[in-house]
Amino acid sequence: MKKIIFLLLMLPMMVQAQQMYASRMGVMPNTEKDCAEGLKAILNKCKQQKAKQLILLPGVYHIHSALVMKDMKNFEVVGNNTTLVFHDTPVAIELDNCKKITFKNINFTYDEPKVTELTILEKDAEKVVAQINENDPYYVINGRFGFQNKELDKFKDLCVLYIPDLKQSKATDAWNLLHAQHAKMLGNGKLEFSCPEKFSPAAGSIIKVRNARENQEVIRVMNAKKTTLVINNVGFHHIEGQNLTQYNVKKLKTVGL
Repeated sequence: MKKIIFLLLMLPMMVQAQQMYASRMGVMPNTEKDCAEGLKAILNKCKQQKAKQLILLPGVYHIHSALVMKDMKNFEVVGNNTTLVFHDTPVAIELDNCKKITFKNINFTYDEPKVTELTILEKDAEKVVAQINENDPYYVINGRFGFQNKELDKFKDLCVLYIPDLKQSKATDAWNLLHAQHAKMLGNGKLEFSCPEKFSPAAGSIIKVRNARENQEVIRVMNAKKTTLVINNVGFHHIEGQNLTQYNVKKLKTVGL
């Protein structure tokens, strides 16, 4: 009986030992501070103590170098409407010889988008109304639209059309067609263009204008014989490159991606 009571008393401590809270170790969201070194130290401690979860608070964490997870297994990084913003590194997460890693309730993005998105809100024979990401400065002068970031204008030929209903992406010249039309600003990131004759994207479609300066890899899996990557309620935003890459991996199973 005493042994059962002892185990019941120890249970909360055992559960807590399975989880690491970034906030309890001084890594907090919603600051301009680089959280990379703090998160790396916590991940190393998780490995040493065989913790099963790293818990992140809601909010934004700024990270200036890749987070490397090495020789970890059955481990989860769990957010709560958490956004990880990566700076100065093409690779966000590197999984080296890991087995079954889960990311849950997290958004991955980059500080200076290498991709901007134009969502078609309305379309008829006369006009196209679109919503643009306001974080990418643009202008309309004398009815002509342009990006202040000339790199985006330079690579506007490298466009992808995403069709949410079909969950399909394909190369498109839709941006070039719109770019040549008369434009006006409607406010709050909304733009109205004259509808080009051969403009095919329907309302709800997303045109992704790509800047091909560097190839970003959000999650890089490497040096594993057999591993599983679980993606649960994870968003990938403004990514120029690939959400997942693998090197020297014999068998990779993905769930939710």
